[in-house]
Amino acid sequence: MNKILLNNIKVISIKVLFIFIFIYILFFQIFGLYKLKNTSMDPSIKGGSMLLIYRLNKNYNVGDVILYKHDNKEYIARIIALEKDVISLNIDGDFITQNNNKIDTYHSNVIPDNDIKYPYRVSSNKVFVAFDNRKYTSDSREYGAIDIKDIKGKVITTLTTRDI
Repeated sequence: MNKILLNNIKVISIKVLFIFIFIYILFFQIFGLYKLKNTSMDPSIKGGSMLLIYRLNKNYNVGDVILYKHDNKEYIARIIALEKDVISLNIDGDFITQNNNKIDTYHSNVIPDNDIKYPYRVSSNKVFVAFDNRKYTSDSREYGAIDIKDIKGKVITTLTTRDI
């Protein structure tokens, strides 16, 4: 009887170990959770929202919301221009991007006070990001385009909002 019990414990232990390994890979290598701590993405994503991040995506498009790291801090922002795109800034603080002959205007109302010169051409292997709530200026308007390697994942859904 002890042999059977020991075998059952061994089998259960192995199953539990595999479940933990599966959960680790799923939520720390493939997916991730991120809580948006501020209102930088209002009104599209409310502050306090829990976001599901897909970490394996390597093809990004204009309009994608991403998690990226800059100066050892993580941020959630929207891609507004890809490599080789040109961004202009009008006198109202609006960004005008040219993507495949399509002009998109991103309303800013905040004219950044920095050394970035417009029109700005996004370098290879970089993307230009901005917060939806343009009052926050700690995005590409402040420090230029970010390296694609600094992107930690793409937001695929909002799981909760603070108003629920």
